[in-house]
Amino acid sequence: MHVNVVRFNHYPGAKYQPASASNEKEFRRVLKKAGIAVTVRKSRGQEILAACGQLAGKENG
Repeated sequence: MHVNVVRFNHYPGAKYQPASASNEKEFRRVLKKAGIAVTVRKSRGQEILAACGQLAGKENG
């Protein structure tokens, strides 16, 4: 099994916040301890609201 981790990018009005660096590190540690391979992906596109968590965040209008 393999898990890709991509940080959530906050946008105005979002219900969620990105995980702290320490929480992300702990999450990766737990996965690795369970024998699950982890890749941390760089989030891109935040400046145009196209990053992880943002595609559905902007309303038309």
